[in-house]
Amino acid sequence: MKRILSLFIIILFFFSGAEIFSQTDLHGDSREVRSGLHYGNQIKTSFYNTGFFGRKTDHPNDFGGEWPKNSGHIYVGDACTIVGTIIDSLGANGQPIVITPDGPLKGLGAARRGEIGPNGEWFTWMPLPGFANPDSKQVAMTDLNASPEFKATWPAFWPDKMGDMVDPGWTNDDEDDDPEIAAWNGYFGKNVFNADQESFYVMDDYQAAEYPFYPDSTDTLRRGLGLKATVRGFQWSNALVEDALFWLFDITNIGTTNYDKMIFGMMIGNMLGNTRTIQGDFNDDSAEYDLLEDLAISYDFDDLGSGGWGPVGILGYAFLESPGNPYDGIDNDGDGIEYGGLTISEDMFSPKSISSGEQLVLIDYDTYERTVETMPAEGVSYQYNGETIHVSPGQTLVEIANDNIDNNLNGIIDENNGAVIGTPPDTTHVYLYVDLPYVDYILGTGLGNPLIDERRDDGIDNDNDWDPLSDDVGLDGKANTNDPGEGDGIPTSGQGTDLPGEPHIDKTDIDESDMIGLTSLYIFYPFDAVPLYDDNKIWRYMQPGYLKAEVIENKDADFQFGSGYFPMKTGQTERFSIAMIFGDGPRHDEHSDLYRNKEWVSKAYNENYNFAKAPYTPQLTAVPGDNKVTLYWDEIAETSEDPITGMDFEGYRIYRSTDTQFRDMVDITDAFGSATFMEPIVQYDLINEYEGFTYTHRNPD
Repeated sequence: MKRILSLFIIILFFFSGAEIFSQTDLHGDSREVRSGLHYGNQIKTSFYNTGFFGRKTDHPNDFGGEWPKNSGHIYVGDACTIVGTIIDSLGANGQPIVITPDGPLKGLGAARRGEIGPNGEWFTWMPLPGFANPDSKQVAMTDLNASPEFKATWPAFWPDKMGDMVDPGWTNDDEDDDPEIAAWNGYFGKNVFNADQESFYVMDDYQAAEYPFYPDSTDTLRRGLGLKATVRGFQWSNALVEDALFWLFDITNIGTTNYDKMIFGMMIGNMLGNTRTIQGDFNDDSAEYDLLEDLAISYDFDDLGSGGWGPVGILGYAFLESPGNPYDGIDNDGDGIEYGGLTISEDMFSPKSISSGEQLVLIDYDTYERTVETMPAEGVSYQYNGETIHVSPGQTLVEIANDNIDNNLNGIIDENNGAVIGTPPDTTHVYLYVDLPYVDYILGTGLGNPLIDERRDDGIDNDNDWDPLSDDVGLDGKANTNDPGEGDGIPTSGQGTDLPGEPHIDKTDIDESDMIGLTSLYIFYPFDAVPLYDDNKIWRYMQPGYLKAEVIENKDADFQFGSGYFPMKTGQTERFSIAMIFGDGPRHDEHSDLYRNKEWVSKAYNENYNFAKAPYTPQLTAVPGDNKVTLYWDEIAETSEDPITGMDFEGYRIYRSTDTQFRDMVDITDAFGSATFMEPIVQYDLINEYEGFTYTHRNPD
């Protein structure tokens, strides 16, 4: 088959909250709640600007996770964004504070809703004003061509872009466009429509007043943890990932409190096998996970849905990106293995003592700088959170997991991070970092490895992928605007500003984070066993290493997963990305449709979301005639440029269908037998050297 124009769309959800806002008086407000609908590929779902995805109410346009689109087959009820930490000063043993969305309001009672205050107010994530058209009820969105339908959801200016010296607020002053509508607040830059569809909102935890904790000494009205999240959604039209939905979250600590033990994750409400009109197939939801692939898997136990439809597909959640820990001396994401060096083994955290005259490593816990010293006869002391810790020669040192202290003075923090699963005598100890590279600060081994403790705010192109020919476009991420950094021959990071910066550096480079990855997953039933309002339960089951190995079958099973612990200092931003992937089974087969889709999702992620796109959609005109219809279209598709492959237009396909969604046309399978492509009534191919099937998947043999 020759390469030709394909009109497929992909959904990605991202959250880009790294911006430090210039208008600090903005805060979450329940009056700003809006919804949106992503439906560009084979997945259709509602979402809200409260960190909630799926079905919230009985409104007919409120969709849970539907696949394939418009089939009526439902797989997901809701998905909720969760961020938390433990506040040691609250109570004898400390009190977890976990920020959640308001939760579903349909059919689940209070057990699955977020925390509600005494006057009916939500102690949850709430959206900030100014990031959508005040006259619109929808989340701000765009499509590839920035059509008027989507522009009507944009504000006149963007509060988070007031720091742009050339065009404060991105008001379109430098564009020949509608002055009443701002330039698009693009993740990749000003008015840069990299994705076929993009959505954008901002939320914070200002109203989460459940506990007597005040995270910002400069604002005694602010509650919660002092967190702000910028949220984006993206769609790309590419058949390889038409069954994938990506979410990306950036969280910023805008308070004055530094945190040592943050956890970031999601709680998922399964609904496999239901339909939009026939409910009741709740009690045979099953779940398991693949740790090697960082993949949680949901499936229907009897493979039959409500009313007997089937087979029911499989749903996987892939943890693609997580917050990083650039302070512990460990290559948490394992991407620095190619540089060689030492790796962590269990004998590193066996009890030991340091004799007088032996070398040790001391850490300044304000800057995380390491100093190699010799143990003096009188011992050494160091400070942590205002407490002085003294170590004497010959004293037995034991590394304590998850306390964020280098207890054994080897310069590595919590190398034994993990958890004990089960009850004695049947217990399993899970260590998360064994076999990963680390820095030996005494020998110096690993200090030259740029992918140990890399950061997205250090102004450094850690992985050396910045291209001066294509990426030297300045702070706003867009070429030919004469903004700071454009054309100066060096990477310009957006760190410390409210602008994206250039491609492939810090904010715009996913690989420049020492990602912790998936560290916990807990499957539970019934659905209300872990309520959204129960901070203690959520925190307990999200502790690092809590990977519950039990497979729950033929139950109404939901689950939560997370990443942690990671520190979050004032002004710091952390990110994670989740892909929701549909496919056919078998679920344990690495060559199945589900796992092939997971492979393509990972490739899209590794390309920093610059996935190949179809050419621009032509403007089509149909002229009726005597027993015929004549079609005319313009040449815009032939002049469009793909961000990955460049000028790659290859031709046109024309389809005819009696179904408004063209579902009756999908009868051409790919090389693996999966129905993927629609059958055209005619196609016009550009005559060149490209033809035939391009094999890009792993060999099925």
